[in-house]
Amino acid sequence: MKKLTIKDKKSLLNKYPIKESQLDYEFSKCKKKGISIKDYLNDKYNKVHSPQLLYHYTYSTNLKNILNWGIIFGDTVTSADHLGGLNAPQLTTKTKFHNVTSFDDEELKKVGYIRITVRIDHDDKKLVKYRDYYASKGMKDGIANNSYNIKQKMGTLDEQHFYEGHIDSSMFVGIHKYDFRTQKWIKLEEKQALIDIKKSGLYEKVEKIMLTRILGNVFNDTTGMVEKFYEVNDKTTPLSLLYRYTDYIVKNANKQQLRKWKILCMKINTSFGGGNMKNEWLDSILKSSIVFYNKIAPKSERVVDLKQAIIDFSDEYNAISKEINKSKDDVIKIVYPKFEDIDLDNSDTSNTIH
Repeated sequence: MKKLTIKDKKSLLNKYPIKESQLDYEFSKCKKKGISIKDYLNDKYNKVHSPQLLYHYTYSTNLKNILNWGIIFGDTVTSADHLGGLNAPQLTTKTKFHNVTSFDDEELKKVGYIRITVRIDHDDKKLVKYRDYYASKGMKDGIANNSYNIKQKMGTLDEQHFYEGHIDSSMFVGIHKYDFRTQKWIKLEEKQALIDIKKSGLYEKVEKIMLTRILGNVFNDTTGMVEKFYEVNDKTTPLSLLYRYTDYIVKNANKQQLRKWKILCMKINTSFGGGNMKNEWLDSILKSSIVFYNKIAPKSERVVDLKQAIIDFSDEYNAISKEINKSKDDVIKIVYPKFEDIDLDNSDTSNTIH
């Protein structure tokens, strides 16, 4: 087409949401490229885009909650020092097995590994590529560096995404579990998946601190579901009493206090194996939580009897664990030497918080 006739213009302007000046501009571009303006506009405005398929990896023990609630948790790191973050479900285009958990492969084999396939509309603005996000923030180091992610076996930044919203089960396309013996993904039907998990006893095998909750990053929530989830599920969470202290800290501390708290928690987490359930870790994180809580809480609300606070935590943890696991045995027995001798009014955390 050498030029647009009045009839052609009228037809195209009626058919597509475009002004005459833009039509003239688009026609000029098409003419230079030797393509049809009709084909160009049809492709631009009527092209059917297939949805994207992305993948979410998690422990098998999380599957029941995910089927009930959708995918609502995800640690999106927003600072090179890993202290800043928001809660947004994590997705990747990487389909092959890669361990994105804090367990090594042998530990992961014991607790089970699940891959959930999620369908996302091609124009869904809630889907954010990590590379673009970090570029917009001017971040180049740490988690924003491709070499770091490849070293951690997370895949490249182009493969990693987060979703600023709630991924409910209607967006799921498939659920697979990883067979470590054959090194293949096996598709699961929902009912069979839950039976497999129940038979394996996975619920008893995984009880780890939710570091994003301890740090408070989980409350920077893009899904709108986190507080609702805790309201329903905290009563069956063995660490719920610990979280009552830490939730208060992250919701009431000022900016400087919150940064000190986060640095302290990261040090504890690193010192005791990334939050694995060990008495030394519990000793340190619970002790620090109560002392820090008392530093920012009104005097009338402080924990006065530290020894009783320890007993209360241990009793509640064991009671909830017994109920979940249908067991008569205590899970933990905690002893904190000299902890009960801390002077609350004069306690100083300067030796541990920097």
